[in-house]
Amino acid sequence: AKVILTCRSREKGEKAVRSIGPVKPGLIEIRILDTSSLESVREFAQGLRSSLTSLDVLVLNAGAMRLPYGPAHPGSFPEPHFATNHLGHFLLTLLLIRCFARLHPPELSQ
Repeated sequence: AKVILTCRSREKGEKAVRSIGPVKPGLIEIRILDTSSLESVREFAQGLRSSLTSLDVLVLNAGAMRLPYGPAHPGSFPEPHFATNHLGHFLLTLLLIRCFARLHPPELSQ
């Protein structure tokens, strides 16, 4: 199994991996994702879809509190809590849902 850990910066991702403890090399891959930026979510999903051989679980755990009101960067949603905690997760799921169906076709029962 391989874990793809998403973080807003490579430094934060490497710190998170170190906090997990010793892991087998190649088990954890760090990829950059800012769920407050719908553009970042789209770029991440496109890159992931192009490199997937299997997708078994999607854990949506990003969250933010006490952010100042207003866009975090140009073109981002004006309310960063809603974008980070809800819209980014929804869009990522929407963009990856076909990967689950493609890789794990639903079984039809009669």
